[in-house]
This record gives sequence, structure tokens and C-alpha cells, in this order.
Amino acid sequence: MSYSQRIARMGIAFLLTFTQFPFIPTVFADSTELNVNNQLVLLTTQTPPSGSTPAGGIYPIKGTFKYTGTTPLSNLFFRVRTLRYNNGSLPPPELVNADRAGTGVGAEKDVLIPSGGLLPNATFTITFDIKLPRIAKFTFLVDAFTRIDTTPPVISNLTPSDGALLNTNRPSMSATFSDDSSGIDISAIHLLLDGTDVTTQATVAADSISFTPASDLAEGAHSISLTVSDLAGNTTTSQAIWTIQTAGTPPPITPTSGFIHGEVFDALTQAPLAGADISVQGLAGEVTTDTEGQFAFPTLDGGEFLLTAEKLGYLPSQRTVAVQATRDVAVEPIFLRSIDPTVTVIPTTGGTATNSTGTIQVIIPPSALSQSLPVQATEFTAVEQLPAPLPETSFFTYALDLQPDGATFATPVTVRLANSRGFAPGTPIPVGLYNDTTGLWAHEAMAQVTADGQWVEFSVHHFSPRDINFPAVTVPGSQTPDPNAIAITTTEVKDPAKSCQVEGASTICPESGCLTISPLSTIRSLQILQRSSARSTILNFFSQMCSPSLRSLQQPVRPFRWKGSW
Repeated sequence: MSYSQRIARMGIAFLLTFTQFPFIPTVFADSTELNVNNQLVLLTTQTPPSGSTPAGGIYPIKGTFKYTGTTPLSNLFFRVRTLRYNNGSLPPPELVNADRAGTGVGAEKDVLIPSGGLLPNATFTITFDIKLPRIAKFTFLVDAFTRIDTTPPVISNLTPSDGALLNTNRPSMSATFSDDSSGIDISAIHLLLDGTDVTTQATVAADSISFTPASDLAEGAHSISLTVSDLAGNTTTSQAIWTIQTAGTPPPITPTSGFIHGEVFDALTQAPLAGADISVQGLAGEVTTDTEGQFAFPTLDGGEFLLTAEKLGYLPSQRTVAVQATRDVAVEPIFLRSIDPTVTVIPTTGGTATNSTGTIQVIIPPSALSQSLPVQATEFTAVEQLPAPLPETSFFTYALDLQPDGATFATPVTVRLANSRGFAPGTPIPVGLYNDTTGLWAHEAMAQVTADGQWVEFSVHHFSPRDINFPAVTVPGSQTPDPNAIAITTTEVKDPAKSCQVEGASTICPESGCLTISPLSTIRSLQILQRSSARSTILNFFSQMCSPSLRSLQQPVRPFRWKGSW
């Protein structure tokens, strides 16, 4: 048989593999692969010209195929099923341009897939270089596979990074991404800035994206969220929240300026907070706290002012201050609560966001959002963490902040807080809403303890700080209080020697050792100094307004070591 005849027979065997004998082999395939022989049609086969002797005994065989599948094919490779001389005594041929698994049976040859995948009815050509130790009849059969991709793409170098503080109002945003399996689906890349899709305004490449806003962004916190999918449908999302804070101008000082002095602390660690920005509503400029957390803000003249303290990564806090011209005034210490780190991106189909400790649930229904929203929920665990002092008739029970501040919803959103104080199912609890423009709390709605007693639940139409104030609790021998009319009941302590002294709201009776404070709501903290253990101090507390577990309290005060004279 001539050389050309042998090549022809080899070509026929190659042709029969794909047109007359499609099969799903089991010897090489595994759970991550799918045989696609039946989705390929061999259109033409090219072999060396008759009578030619290629250099090095390497004979190229080209096959042109048509892909008949119905969805884009993200990866494709051929695996050698049979490569042998028909005469078993001859040394085996070799596939010299294999990409994996040697040169014989099991060797693999990849098909170069264009960006976007191999589309239905697309054609491609692949070359197999066969090295023949000698010219003789041989059999060459291959099978086509695609790998099943279950690994999502990888997003890297997202900028600005999470927690960054920027001094420009037009920050550049960018990221890189990759996928080692099926490849990136460019049509499924989405970049969101503050919940708005800006992908069409961005520069998108096969492995990167960049975007710069056309107009200035507002001062304060912003969020970006990048979602990337591969051709197999795997998706990954990366997000960051950062703050724009351009260099502030110090406030001016005039001959009539008054000065507001204060200190700012981290609410959780109680440590002084340096670098917090202090501004006053209606006045230009800002100052920054020093290493001790202290500040002094000059006003133009006297008056009542709303002061705001804020810092990246913390929730802001405000104080209303009355200032006299040319005089100094101090405000209560300000405690800034760090924002809960858990961010939940809620799509337009709705979902539930939680905080890092699981004590808050924000349930957003499908009809509430027109675009996805990154949600953060932070619980205030102490009264000093609140954005402003509570009204005198309010008692701290539960409180939270929901970000992004001011986000609105088309339908009500359900908010739940863990009922850690153990109020009975069905208990109504007033909800207070904080207004950062006026610096005031106002009644908004009523929350209620769920039937299982696990949650305190209420609805909102927008995100703002909220304080959930528990109602009066009935104790034995008392009347049932009106939850909408909170009041304080105090008991006067009579001193037999009638030697009591009255100082403001306090009555001190040396003979009996009694201290009476009325009304108790005027006291935010109580400090008792005791010089030795020879005398003991007992704190007696009784209130209808407290948690059910603390309706009355008798607590010894631990003595401290006194240095100096009394």
C-alpha cells in the first residue's frame, strides 16, 4: 500500500470517530468532565500531500469542526482514545503537540476558545501532530470533552479598598479578575456605586474594569460592589465601603467667639479617639480631635448650636450646645460606636441582612428595592453610644442604626432585634426615630415582641437610627401604667433626726445614711466614693420602668482604697 493510501485510511478512521460512532467513554472521563462528541460535526480533514515526507517524521492532521450545541461552550479539549500501529510489533506513534498527559493514549489537546465562548454553529480547526517512527498503517481515535466548571472567578485589587479615607470627590475605581476554568463572561460584569449600576460608564476588559465618576461625589460614606461571572455561570462579588473627606478648613475666630470644648471616645474600648472630625451646623470649618480625643471649636458668637462628631468606620454623634459669646462651654463626653463590619448586599428580589452577632435581622421584601443595596446593621448596647441623649421621659432599652443612612423603600421593611431583656410575647414597645437635622428624637411607631418571645419587631420605610423604649412594667401592688405615658415613681425617705440637707435634686440624710434622688431620670451616672471597708454602702433601686429582671435591686458598692486625707 502506498503512503497516500495509508494516510487516507487514517483519515477515514478519524472521520468515523465523530460521524458514525459517537460514544461516551468511561475510561478517562470523571465527574468534572462532559463528553461532547455528539455536539461536534467533522467538516473536513487535511493530511500531508501524497508522497511527501514531513521533516522529523511528524505528520500533521487537521480537523475542521462545527459546534452544534445550543449554549456557548467555554472550554473544549480532545483526549486520545487510541493511537497505535495496526501491527502490534512496531513502536507506538506519538502525539507530539499534546497539552497534557504525555504523548500516547490519554494525551490531551486543547482547543483555543474565543472570548465569550464557542457559540452555536461556530467552526474551528485543530491540528494533531503525529510522530511516526516508520510509515505503516495505524489507528488514531480521539474524543471531545468540556470541563464542568464549579469554581467562581477571582476578583483582586478592588480600589478604593474597604475602609479607605479619600480626599478627592472623584475617586478612580478599578479591579482585576480572572477565571482559570471556563473564562470570564464579560456580558455578566456589573459595577455598582452606592447601589446604582455604572457598568455602561466603565471601561471593561477581559480581565479588568475601571471607572471614574463624571461629577463630584458627596462627602461621606460610599459603597462599590463588583459582580463577575464566568461562562459556566459561577458568580463572585467583591465590595467595599469608603469615605470621602476632603481637607477641612479650620473655623474662623472672631472677637466675640465662644469655644465648645469636648472629648471623644471609642464607645467599645472607652479609649480616647484621635482624628475624629468636629463640625457645627450652620458654621463653616471643622476641627479634629487630638491624641487625647479632645477638641475646641470656636463659634462666631453666642447661640444654640448642633455639634457633630464623626470618624471613618464609626457612627456619628451629636450634641446640642448653648454658647455665650467670648465664653467657654464643655459638652458631655461623646462616645462613637464603630459600625458593625458585616455587609449584606440585598438584591431587588429581596433578602435578609444581619449584624455580626445575629441580634438584628433586616427583612427586605422583593418589592421594596429598585436596585441592590449594601446593608449594615449596628446595635447600640449602651445609652452613651446613641447619636444624641434621649429625652428625659425615655429609658434606654434597645437601639440600632441601619446603613446606608436615609435609604428609602417602596414597601415596609421588617426590623427585628433579639429580645435579650426577656419581655413577654405581645409586649408593645415605643419606637423613637432620630432626626440628625434637628438633633431630636421623636416617637415614630410601636414595636411588639413576637409570639415566640425571641424578637422585638417593627417596620420602617427608611433607614435612620432608632431607639426602642420599653413601656412601663406592672409590678405587684402597682397600677397598670399607660405605655404611651411614661412616668417616674419615687419614694421619699424620712430621716428620724430630720437633719437632712437638700442639694439640688438630692436629699442627703447623714443620720440614716440615705441619699434620695428625685426625679431619677436626671441622673445618667452615679459615682459613690467610699474610703474603707469599715463602712458599707448599699444602693437600693426600685422602678416600674426597668427590665422585668431588675424591678428592684439592692447592690453593695465595693470599697476603694483612699489615698490622702478625708
